[in-house]
Amino acid sequence: MKKITLLTSVLFVLLFSCQKNIEKQVTQEELPSAANQNNGHGHLQQTKEYSSDVLFRWIDFQLTLYKINSGVMGGIGGARFAAYTGITAYESVVPGMPAYQSLSGQLTAFTGLPTTEPGFAYHWPQSLNAALAYLTTNLFPAPAGQKAAQDQSIKDFKDNLYNEFLNGGASAELLNRSSVFGEGVATKIVQWVN
Repeated sequence: MKKITLLTSVLFVLLFSCQKNIEKQVTQEELPSAANQNNGHGHLQQTKEYSSDVLFRWIDFQLTLYKINSGVMGGIGGARFAAYTGITAYESVVPGMPAYQSLSGQLTAFTGLPTTEPGFAYHWPQSLNAALAYLTTNLFPAPAGQKAAQDQSIKDFKDNLYNEFLNGGASAELLNRSSVFGEGVATKIVQWVN
């Protein structure tokens, strides 16, 4: 009987001591009224509330550039660019993921990334769009004599996504704020790489 009591006590302690601390999710109705306004101010909309489609479209676009540029970007150059793309994509949306943290200060000499403005919403796909456009323009080598054409194709791709978001109901103010943040992140990453 003592063994059963002891075993039950140990299991009870283990069961309740190993539970995750699950925080209550705040619903839109529970947010202050200013945060519920659709004016770009208030509660940050989380990254997970958006589709990952923009990231996949950017990766497909970059793969097209790889094919055109395979002589320059093969081997270690391509792998490094893919790693920088991953870091840039993550850092451009991580403020919208409260359970995650930036890599700033965790990678050698990787500090000083911009921060979001408290109380303002961000459109994370546009932040990602602007960040990857800047990174691709500034780090992806172009075939000889093709830099201007490649830069224009990157700009066109970025602008098409921006217009999709605008036509989908996002405000220009929200998209522009998100663009500034995303490009700021990519600027710091390009400086870090170089």
